[in-house]
Amino acid sequence: MKHTFEPREKGPSPRLRKVAENIYQYSGSRRSDYARFRHKGQCIIQALGSRANPCTSLPEAKRLLREMKNDLDATEQTAIRKNFAQIITEFEQVLGGAKATLKYKKRYLKQLKSDFPVPMTTRVGEIKKSHILTFMAIFKEATADHYNHVFTLVRAIFDYAVADRSIAVSPVDGIKYRKRQETNKKLIPT
Repeated sequence: MKHTFEPREKGPSPRLRKVAENIYQYSGSRRSDYARFRHKGQCIIQALGSRANPCTSLPEAKRLLREMKNDLDATEQTAIRKNFAQIITEFEQVLGGAKATLKYKKRYLKQLKSDFPVPMTTRVGEIKKSHILTFMAIFKEATADHYNHVFTLVRAIFDYAVADRSIAVSPVDGIKYRKRQETNKKLIPT
């Protein structure tokens, strides 16, 4: 008994069905959409949406694909792979300021390395706003000035990561500085 072997055509898996340009639909047990395209010579195949909420509609898939391409244009592939420890180390090397300023910045960088809620090996792009808020909660009893000094340093680290093109958007965006408490002022009689 002879078996005939038919070579498969080049291209995506037979379970992936092309729905639109660069968008494919997986027809397995979980229906979800995938992006398949080339960016700077590299073939990128990535699921659209998250595991918990996979993308299943074409308009949403097109929007997510557009966002993915914009993020890739805003970041560099080698810089995306940097973890948080590498960004902090690079940031330490470019720190500037007076001697006393450098002293407190290095002290808080050390505390950031030891007390940050995710491991330092986490990629910078995976750090979320909730991680920053969790770290800043350590300083909830501190004065507003103290809190704002630390927050300025954290903001500067993520601004450095954006400038380095490791991330497209800083997770610190949208977090506000703490306002100073009003102190009783002496009234001067007139």
